[in-house]
Amino acid sequence: VYPYIFLKREYYEDLASNNPKPKTIAVLTHEQTHIKRAKEKGALRWMLLYALAPSFRVDEELAADREAMKYWKSRKLEYDFDRRARFLSGPIYLWPISYEEAKKRLGKMWGEI
Repeated sequence: VYPYIFLKREYYEDLASNNPKPKTIAVLTHEQTHIKRAKEKGALRWMLLYALAPSFRVDEELAADREAMKYWKSRKLEYDFDRRARFLSGPIYLWPISYEEAKKRLGKMWGEI
């Protein structure tokens, strides 16, 4: 929620450690991208569009995923396309995209990085 990032305790504790896990850094990178993009568009406008426009929500999630993917790829780590596609196409995002389309778009982005 702009301008704050709320993380699960496990992520916060991991970030406070001397050697945070790559997944934790990728999650933070993803969330920082949302904050940056909300600031650029105007926080209230961004939040309304995110809440009310499924295609905007998908585009914003994929933009944030792209930044996290850059981190994953720079570390030569594997990305779990199946898990993320299931999440993007599921109830937490109010089913804005099919699983197949989400997986296709994630794979395309990975290949472009």
